[in-house]
This record gives sequence, structure tokens and C-alpha cells, in this order.
Amino acid sequence: MGGESLPEPMPDPLQTADPVRARRPLSRVRLVLRGVLLVCLMPLVFALVAGVMIIDREITAPSWITAQVQDRGTQVLDGGRLRFAAISVRIGRDLHPTIRLIDTQLIDRNGALVTRIPVVEADLSPRGVILQRAVLVQQVRIIGAQINLRRARDGSLGLALGAGNQLRTRSLPEWLDEIDLFLDRPVFDALRTAQATGLIVNYDDARARRNWTVDGGQVDLDMRGGQVTMQADLALLSGRADVTTALLSYASPRGSRAADLAVTINNIAASDIAAQSPALNWLRDVAAPLSATLRTTLDETGALGALRASLDIGAGVLQPTPASDPVGFSAARAELTYDPTLDLIRFSDIAVQSEWGSLQASGDAYLRDFADGLPRALLAQFQLRDVALNPPGLFDTPALIDGASVDLRLSLDPFVVDIGQAILRDIATQSDILVENFKPGDLARYGLDYPTLRASNPRLVYCSITGFGQTGPNAQRAGYDFLVQGEAGLMSLTGEADGPPMKAGVGIADLICGMY
Repeated sequence: MGGESLPEPMPDPLQTADPVRARRPLSRVRLVLRGVLLVCLMPLVFALVAGVMIIDREITAPSWITAQVQDRGTQVLDGGRLRFAAISVRIGRDLHPTIRLIDTQLIDRNGALVTRIPVVEADLSPRGVILQRAVLVQQVRIIGAQINLRRARDGSLGLALGAGNQLRTRSLPEWLDEIDLFLDRPVFDALRTAQATGLIVNYDDARARRNWTVDGGQVDLDMRGGQVTMQADLALLSGRADVTTALLSYASPRGSRAADLAVTINNIAASDIAAQSPALNWLRDVAAPLSATLRTTLDETGALGALRASLDIGAGVLQPTPASDPVGFSAARAELTYDPTLDLIRFSDIAVQSEWGSLQASGDAYLRDFADGLPRALLAQFQLRDVALNPPGLFDTPALIDGASVDLRLSLDPFVVDIGQAILRDIATQSDILVENFKPGDLARYGLDYPTLRASNPRLVYCSITGFGQTGPNAQRAGYDFLVQGEAGLMSLTGEADGPPMKAGVGIADLICGMY
């Protein structure tokens, strides 16, 4: 008013801003940089999304991966080849890749099929794949493999994988060496465990003349802690009504031949196990079920150490031939140690129960007359204790004998028992007169020498008959009939006039000794 002019309004900063600058598009350089970054990140994003999507899902590998795995197998197998019907890969939630091989075929360098395994699974080390760019197997699972095993009469083992394949023959230490060499390959540097399930083993034993089939067996291998341990749980079918089960264990420092081996067998026929070791061949004519625990060792040279065996035998019979009368028993057991360097079995305990009575014993047996790795005879000395004799219908009460000793030779083919001497200590302590013809000092080993018996039986008259007396330079010489004929000059009276001395046609010295 009053003609005053109004002040001009203040300019709006939003309206005064440069409209051209506010809408300026990205420069070409920035646009290109952002585009490149986006293109670079897309594969990573896709890989992350794809990785999450494939976790715990099985994906069939393309043919080019199958070909690479087969080529890698050919390098490992030194000329052999691997073929697969399919290969699949699964990434576990712990990010361990697992490869699954379907219908694996192992072909030798001559093109012959060695074996076919329905399923093989291998867990790989993620560090090996990512950091070392190497395939390092950590765990292996084999399903449905088949093995043919044959033991020759000399004890060597022949092995073939799969049906109809040629057997490779090795001794047990040689087979263990081959397994060690196979597991020493770089691809197994990270191997921790391996397992075979659904295992089929056809075992042909030429020694025992028997065949067994293992169906559904399982073998577990553990290589952790610098040790190689293996356990096998097997069910053996032999055509008999009952099934035999066996648990095998093996433990060895990695890279060493030294090892501990153990076998626990339940419900096997005694005659079947007899041919598996020289220490058990005396069971060959026993028809009875048996359970056993066997333990032995291998030293650094691969030589077998002492065998320790615990045997529990069920009711059965001893019957060498179908024509011989069976000798029945209700139960028996034996604890023994076999030294292969001495061919010696030490029985720490034997127990037998039958309708004729019972007894316990201990003693030593030397193995003799070997053929195909098995003895055909035993020379044994046993000390008997707690003997109770009660033949059916003979005694009102069992006859009890505190102790006895027996020396014998057992021939297995044909079955013959020769008793060298049998001594009953309990009878000696109750007798009036004892007559013996052992070498001086021999009976002291059995507690049957005169001072020992006189302490418990002062009235005993003790008569010793020896070839050369109790003292003197020849006291330890045995008084055999032939030796007496020669020493006495009797051989000079027989034979041809111009010929050498000849023994008499009969054991005349023995006859005269018995008569007078």
C-alpha cells in the first residue's frame, strides 16, 4: 500500500536446481564397469545357488567325466581297465563329495573280465579336491563283490575276483604284502576306512576236500592311527544242516609285516577244521560240532608264530572208518599251543566226558610224517588226572584214579594207537610190589620213582629191571632185545657161516626175560 512494492519471493532451491544435472544418465565408463561386475558375479551366484540345490542330491555324471575316471583307473591299475555303467556324484551336507560307481567292471591288460561289482561308493577329501586338485579317497564301500578262494594241498592260497577267472596263488604273507603295496598308492593317502558288504566268497579247500560258500559277508578295514585293522564277519554254508559263523580279525602297524591274527568259529564240524592247521589234524576222525578261538602272529619276515587254540567240542563220536565201532562222548574241550618251529603241540588242558566216565589231562605231542603240510602221526606223552571210569553195567560206583601217565603213538592214516607205556600213580600208592623196566631216572619225571612212592607207601617193594644196571657208564643205555643179542654174542651163532652176525628169528632176549 502506499504505493510500496512487495518484496520478491525467495527462490525455491528445488526449483532452481539444474534440471539437466539431476537427470544426467550414467557415463559409459561407469555403465561398462557395472556391467562387467554383474557379468563376473553371475557365475559365482549361479554356482552358489546350484551348489545349495545339489547338496544331498545325487547327480549322474556326464559321459566325459565317466571317461576321465576310467582313464584315471587305468593309470592306477598298471594296464588294467575300469568300466562303469554309470557314475553319480552327491555332495553331502558336510561338503564331502561321494562318487557312486554302478556295475563296475575290472578288466585285465589282456582284455579279460576279472570281476564285476554291482556298487562301489567312495567319499573324497574336500581339501584334496579344492586345495591339491587331487582325488584322495577317504572312505570306500563295496556292495555285492564276489571272490573265489582256493587253498592248494601245499597250503598256498589262490585268489580270483569274480566267477570263472584265473586264480593267482600266493602264500598268506605274500597276499598281505600285495594288499599293503596296493594301499600305499597316492590315491589312498587319505584313506581312513573301507567296507565290503553283501560279500560272496567261494572257498575250495583241496586239503580238506571240502567247499564252502560265504553269503552276505561283511569286511571292515580301518587305517586310522597308523594301524591297519580288519574284521570280517562271515556265515559259511557247507551243505550241512547248520550254518557256521566266523569272525576274523587282523591288526598290523602300517607298513609292517608284523601282525596279530585271530579267528573265532562257531558250529563247525570238527573234521572240517582239522585240515586248516597241522595243530588240529588229530580231529580229522571226530564227528562232532566244534567252536574254536584261534590266535597267532606274523613276525617282520612274515613267518607264522605260535598258534594258541581253545576248542569246545559238542557231543559226538570218534569213528575213523564207517566200519569201525564209534566211540561216543558227550562233551570235550582242549587248550593248546602249537610251535611250528618244533612241530610241537603243548596241551595245557584236555577234558573229556562220556558214558564211560571222565578225565582231565595235559601233555605234549610231537607231529611226525608230514604230507601236504599235515602230520600223519603224533608222538605224545600225557599226564591224566581226576580219572573216573564207569563203563555201563560194570561198576556200582565209578572207579576213581587220581593220576596216571601214558606214552603213545597216534597214526592217522590208517588210524592206529600204539600205547608205549601207561602208568597209574594211584594204583602204585596202594600196591605191595611194583616192577618196572625203565631207564634209571625216567620214572622220576612222573613222580613214580622209589623215593616218591615210598613216602606215601612205605611197605612197597620196588623192583627195577634195566639192561645195564642203575649205575656205571652204560646205565642210560636202553636194554633192547637186539642190543642184548649183539652184546651177549648170540648173533654170532646165527646166520650164514661166512656172513655177518644176524639176529635170531624171534625176540629171544625178551622172551627169556619174561619167562625168568
